[in-house]
Amino acid sequence: MKLVGFTGYDFNVNQLESLGAVVNHLGVVKSSLIATPYNAYIAYGSYDDTRYRPYLVLDTEIKGAIGDFSNGITEFRYRDDDKLLRAVNYDFTDDELSVLVSKGLYNKDFEVPALFTDTDFEIPIDLDIYLVNVNDKTMIYASYDMISDLKTNSKESEYDLVQYFDKQVQDTYDFDLEDDYDETYLNQFENENENELEQNQGDYELTPDKDAIVTENNLDQNDVSHETNITIDYEKLIDDNYHVKTAVEEFNSINLNDISNNYGKRSSDEMNIIKDKETVVEKHERENHDNFEDVTKDLDKGHIDTELMKQGSSLSPEINQDDPEYT
Repeated sequence: MKLVGFTGYDFNVNQLESLGAVVNHLGVVKSSLIATPYNAYIAYGSYDDTRYRPYLVLDTEIKGAIGDFSNGITEFRYRDDDKLLRAVNYDFTDDELSVLVSKGLYNKDFEVPALFTDTDFEIPIDLDIYLVNVNDKTMIYASYDMISDLKTNSKESEYDLVQYFDKQVQDTYDFDLEDDYDETYLNQFENENENELEQNQGDYELTPDKDAIVTENNLDQNDVSHETNITIDYEKLIDDNYHVKTAVEEFNSINLNDISNNYGKRSSDEMNIIKDKETVVEKHERENHDNFEDVTKDLDKGHIDTELMKQGSSLSPEINQDDPEYT
């Protein structure tokens, strides 16, 4: 038997009961909501335990419910003005997701079957049921969570929705796409590797010792036999006179005094390039090089005072900076 249903347990039930209606509270009844989707799409989880996990969303209109509501009542339907709009989230298992991936789940134009918006779904749910009898006419009031989205899956609903998704991937290999990839990306990687190799070659240099001249006079006596041909330990010779100069050795070989002395001898173009690269502190030191105060005299006096205090003597007199001893 199919009846008219109402949502929740509102003040109407109390009013009807006060007017003599018989109210029978059945409690929680295993039921299924009748939901008609008008939109269907794939969404991705946003919570930590389901972040980025795909699931199916059915935006539905709840039309009623089916179940064993006693007295031969197996179904109720809402009036048009009482129908609710609710979202139903259908969760996939790991195996179902693997099937969807093989069908092209992560393709840009992956589509949900049109069948999902052209049929009624029965969504399992627990309903809190009240039967209200007025003048031998029965009405049903059903209560459930009216705020959260409805949730279900293939096990609870017994709907295997994955099978209705069409395969939306290519069965053949696109050789034109392979050629485009080789031309666009592989050549780019080769150019980058060549540039990187050229840059790294400057870090190492094989430097010969120009003063090393191999003659019979400067060979080690252990390596020379006057009765036989002259033998040379080439490995030792190369190790002693040739070495790979690392970047650290190159840096340590820089003579800062030569750089400082040659600073003012640079051309105007070179000076402008150097000035452009100077920091604020470096520029200040360069422009005020002759204005720095010589504080070495005060430092010397401080050292003398410290030693005198350790010995219990009085402090030294002020140092005359014009004294030849300090100039």
